[in-house]
Amino acid sequence: MKCPKCQTDNPSDSKYCRECAAPLPSSKEIPVTETLETPTEELTRGTTFANRYEIIEELGKGGMGKVYRVEDKKIKEEVALKLIKPEIASDKKTIERFSNELKTARKIRHKNVCAMYDLGEEKGIHYITMEYVPGEDLKSFIRRAGTLSAGKTLFLAKQVCDGLAEAHRLGVIHRDLKPQNIMIDKEGNARIMDFGIARSVKGKGITGAGVMVGTPEYMSPEQAEVKEVDQRSDIYSLGVILYEMVTGRVPFEGETPLGIGYMNLEEWDKSIEQFQWHIQNKVEYYQPYINLADSYMAKGLHKKAREVLEYYLDNQPDHPGIRRGLAILYLCQGKYDLALVEAEKGLTLNPAYYLNQRVKADVLHCQGNLTEAEKDYQKLIEYKEPAAHAWGLAKLASLYFTQGRFKEAKELLEQGIDWSKNVGEKWAESNFHWYLGYAHLQSGNPEMALKEFDNALSGYVEAESL
Repeated sequence: MKCPKCQTDNPSDSKYCRECAAPLPSSKEIPVTETLETPTEELTRGTTFANRYEIIEELGKGGMGKVYRVEDKKIKEEVALKLIKPEIASDKKTIERFSNELKTARKIRHKNVCAMYDLGEEKGIHYITMEYVPGEDLKSFIRRAGTLSAGKTLFLAKQVCDGLAEAHRLGVIHRDLKPQNIMIDKEGNARIMDFGIARSVKGKGITGAGVMVGTPEYMSPEQAEVKEVDQRSDIYSLGVILYEMVTGRVPFEGETPLGIGYMNLEEWDKSIEQFQWHIQNKVEYYQPYINLADSYMAKGLHKKAREVLEYYLDNQPDHPGIRRGLAILYLCQGKYDLALVEAEKGLTLNPAYYLNQRVKADVLHCQGNLTEAEKDYQKLIEYKEPAAHAWGLAKLASLYFTQGRFKEAKELLEQGIDWSKNVGEKWAESNFHWYLGYAHLQSGNPEMALKEFDNALSGYVEAESL
């Protein structure tokens, strides 16, 4: 079966294209989620478009149209040329809006973002010119390599984050971030491509109601529901890419784009139901309440999280774990004074419950009270509990990071690695390697940073805690 989008041959029973993930004709699609797909004019090698661009080769096809590598005869340089599909270009309002959004995208000047140049028209065909970056896209790189090392993943991920951060700072979101839109140039650096369907956060998108833009495996749930999206949708897509880089596969697969988009929500709903069952049956053990509150906090439902924890306090004896939960909740909301009160209550109930000592020190750290935070992290190191000792060392090192005391931080982390080996704490040892990699990175030693990050990931796998 031939894909109507990229013309790739697929097995007859396939529902989605193996190359571009577009729905195949036999798929039962939900009517409101039409993808932007139709072929556009063919250009062959050696022909000249718009009396200016000589075609060298076709680079690929996407939701907006075909992309070519061309030579710009006017400036004597190679650029990328994208021909916008007629059904998109036929709407004058869409082109006008798209032109305005391209002006915003052109403001992005960053070493990890391919530059957008211009929007033009030639005999009714609208096109975009952009920077041409020779190299290999990340999707092909992953297919060839299988999985990426921790060091390589972090090296590329940081560059993608830097490029996205600059775009988001200017109010531009990508909306179709995927490995195919990240180029690895000849120097091995990451470059984000195709802000062609990006839009200004302040304006409306270029698509009409009920039209899905993006690639199913990398879509955020709000994209799958054809809702308005913001910068967080790009961050979600980046998370999927990171997962694929280290595992060689995407985290969610489903029979339809909406199915993929909803999978993580459905899994979350199942966990909510399980935790609620414990609460409805008034289980005395506090952990299900913490789990449910954590689930709500992960989705930003802080009020619900507080209600769960307060419900426990109303019906069960006071518990330091619940106080820690409330302290973390208030810490996440920036309510530092309330967080300190709850952590202190937890320590009063049971001084040996070290997690309240840890959150108290974290609150002081966030408040900028670094002197007191350092004292409390030192107290954490003094606990007999191995996990408390490990967290104390790691957290104190992170405090030194914020003060620029990298030499002291590295010494502390090296002590932590030695301690972990002596007591057989592989999980803690991996954490120390991770922090040490960050310390080397911040102090200008990327080679040692990559080595420590690889040590960390290997340790996590060995400890079965990845």
